[in-house]
Amino acid sequence: TYKTLANYGGNVYSIGIESCVNYGCDLYRVWMTLAKLIGTKLLPDNNLTPNAVKQHNTFSGKNCPETMRTAKLWPYFMDMVRAEYEFFVKLISVKGLGPKMASNMLATADFETIIGAIEKEDLSYKASTPVFA
Repeated sequence: TYKTLANYGGNVYSIGIESCVNYGCDLYRVWMTLAKLIGTKLLPDNNLTPNAVKQHNTFSGKNCPETMRTAKLWPYFMDMVRAEYEFFVKLISVKGLGPKMASNMLATADFETIIGAIEKEDLSYKASTPVFA
């Protein structure tokens, strides 16, 4: 399907993201930042859910994102995207807190302030990190 999708839609009618990691950078930090961008900005702003996130491979057949695919870490990356998205959705559901205010809060507040706002509404947030051998 990739030749059809790439030529007639996927690369034309989707949001493309390129993540680059310079020598000496923390690869996992880049992926966490990317997951936050997708989960708290791109998906909500475009009325999409994490199910809409696809690999470049889906459209092009290219082994991309290569590092995630080769290391079989795509499912863990998507767990990060879902966690960021679900956290954002819960944050905007706090009484009187709209998407723009939630985005500003995520950009400027410390983690304890955000968690405090959520705990007042009796909401929960759970994240897990894979253990690599």
